[in-house]
Amino acid sequence: MQSSRSSCPDCDKRAGVMCIRPSGHRASDFHRARKVEADRQFTAQHGATASIERTAAGWRIDLDGYRRASKPDDRLQLSLSLSL
Repeated sequence: MQSSRSSCPDCDKRAGVMCIRPSGHRASDFHRARKVEADRQFTAQHGATASIERTAAGWRIDLDGYRRASKPDDRLQLSLSLSL
């Protein structure tokens, strides 16, 4: 998720700027609506199976990372079926 690259629908802060609280103080996290919008934009651009991964050099987008992370481990499935 790249919330800082999406403008905030709640506090109207532009992309690249941290959200603010109603009191005017800087928020410690992005508003939920901003996170949802960032996720929507990421999925629209890279697809539903993409994920963001930390590397030694920074960050990279793995276009099939979510699918691999969601796939059950076949060995675990076999182990569970044998123990029943």
